[in-house]
Amino acid sequence: MSIILARRGVLAAIPLGGALAAAGATSARADTTDLVLNCDTALSGAMAAVTAGFTAKTGVRIRIFPTAPGLLLPQLERQIQNDLIVSRTDIVEQAARQGLLQPGSQVGVWLNRLVLIGVPGSNEAALKGRVAAVDPTAGSGFDGSAILARLQSQPAKIIGCIDEDDVLGALRRGEADAGLVYLTAARANPSMTILARPADDVAPPARLSAAATILARHASPSAFTAFLADPGSVNLLRAAGLELAA
Repeated sequence: MSIILARRGVLAAIPLGGALAAAGATSARADTTDLVLNCDTALSGAMAAVTAGFTAKTGVRIRIFPTAPGLLLPQLERQIQNDLIVSRTDIVEQAARQGLLQPGSQVGVWLNRLVLIGVPGSNEAALKGRVAAVDPTAGSGFDGSAILARLQSQPAKIIGCIDEDDVLGALRRGEADAGLVYLTAARANPSMTILARPADDVAPPARLSAAATILARHASPSAFTAFLADPGSVNLLRAAGLELAA
């Protein structure tokens, strides 16, 4: 059993010709029963957990490509190979409207809540210090500074970051006292301490769905989307930070 993770965010920095070359390279080596899954960068840990269960049950491997949310649609439009996507519901629904998904394949609505975290041993006092949060970019999907401005405890300094990996890096390097990330990112980094969970009206959770794309060409992706509805999968996703919406 193996799970493969790679980042496709680098495609934002290369021209279209390079992106299509990357797509061709992926297709050339993908003549297998493996499935390719693109997901938001914050979901890599959650997807690794649930795809491990799928592989153990079926023997089919999942190749996970964490990708900046704003790049998922452009990659589908340019036919960069993937079989499945897991992303914000608005992105998945837009992909469906553009005819990029298999009809009727969209499943689930999961909530990914925002939390404030700190390094081991820190406490709520860290929230008044230097707090790292993502800027509103294609790599983040939310405006961290705007959310921090709505909190009662105002930080002394807000450190703008590209994405959640950047937030975690600032914490590890001692450049920030606290950071704002999605719960899935916090759960994937258990050494970090959850300091606070802002209310949903202050920090709205991301709403997420999964779907099979029209580019699917390997093992049936519907087997995986069906697997996501299994009670065991629901429990795995909950433990990883994703709550099934009521």
